[in-house]
Amino acid sequence: MELETHRWTRLEYVRLVDAEILGPEHRVELLGGVMVCKEPQYRPHATGISLVQHALTTALGDGWYVRAQMPLALDDDSEPEPDVAVVAGDVRDYRDTHPARALLVVEVAQWRLGFVAAGNSMGFHAPQELARILAEVIGYARPGQLGADRAARKK
Repeated sequence: MELETHRWTRLEYVRLVDAEILGPEHRVELLGGVMVCKEPQYRPHATGISLVQHALTTALGDGWYVRAQMPLALDDDSEPEPDVAVVAGDVRDYRDTHPARALLVVEVAQWRLGFVAAGNSMGFHAPQELARILAEVIGYARPGQLGADRAARKK
């Protein structure tokens, strides 16, 4: 028996939030018409988000609003909450609506071997491929980590 599902529109999702049927405790976001549960906030991930938000706020100055984990009204069936988004304007510009566009969106990545193993069965039954991918991702992430460390020390 196949399960019947309901695809949500962004307008329906916003109505659920406005009616307080969905609240902050639900930790979901709308992606492609599907309500997706967000992962727990691990300390290194939360620290990374704060460092990116601070660095971008400092670098960009007036005219840009750096938002952390706030919705973007992208299209009719998605309202993602990226880790950090840079949008034009000021915080007051978005009192009545979420921004529909962003200059920059940042997702702070944190690989957890247990999550990868549970999520895709150890690299689709290829542990060597999983190890290769993890090493490649760590290689890409390392320069960003070093840059964030340097920026934090300049304070």
